[in-house]
Amino acid sequence: ASALQRAAASRVSPAQRALHHELLRAPLTVTQVLRLIATRSDSFTPLHEVSALARLARETEGMAGLNHAALEDHEAVQTLLARMKRSLLSNAYDARALSHSAYAFARLGFGAHKRSGQVWRLLAERTEQHASALDAHSISCSTWAFAIGNLAGARAQILAEVFRELASAAERRAADFTPQGLSNVAWALSLADDVRPYTRALVALARRSLESVPEKRDTKLNATRVAHSIASALLTTSLALPAHPTDEVSACVRPLLARARARYEATRVNQRIVSSRS
Repeated sequence: ASALQRAAASRVSPAQRALHHELLRAPLTVTQVLRLIATRSDSFTPLHEVSALARLARETEGMAGLNHAALEDHEAVQTLLARMKRSLLSNAYDARALSHSAYAFARLGFGAHKRSGQVWRLLAERTEQHASALDAHSISCSTWAFAIGNLAGARAQILAEVFRELASAAERRAADFTPQGLSNVAWALSLADDVRPYTRALVALARRSLESVPEKRDTKLNATRVAHSIASALLTTSLALPAHPTDEVSACVRPLLARARARYEATRVNQRIVSSRS
């Protein structure tokens, strides 16, 4: 449990616990989630707000014909966003809650409405402040969320500011990432207008991506992990080289690229052997 969850659990009433459980576990349609927000939001804690947003994102995922703009303008959603804005202004979300919120916000495609834009900016500001407390999974989710988020006209500025802190956090926690997480962060950072500030983080992720390649490559799962690792290594190295074309960086990156290619070829050979035996 996150710090926010632990703190909330110590002071919420049984009714609030039941509400949180309903938001997380009860079988709800999108209409029912919206109705729950509309009728119960006065009782929401910051934890309820994050859970309601995440549940809305979950229930709308893959929904055919969904009008994201209409959903964003829905009265219940606007009520939820107003509550989130107040909570963010009072710094009521911990690092994990910020990550969950940004991830859900991006999945929902929110950002067109003025209030949504304000929430995005506040999420970015608070993420900058709490980035050092994020674990590897939360760094991956947050970086991906801001990369694809509907940040409108403030996109370049927001990415430059929040990516600086997320890249530093990623560099410190490079050893903790899964292959998928490595690929997500490298891909997200590549969308910045200027990747030069993230070169050290990208090189650290490239190193880790090669270290995380499984020794055994005879299962579909391991082959998938290898693919993610190689993709991350190739991406990060291709980004890092033009960013700082110094002898020191080139000496570090080019061997990584060679190792990535070698492992990729070894994987292809191994997969052909496995296919011929099956």
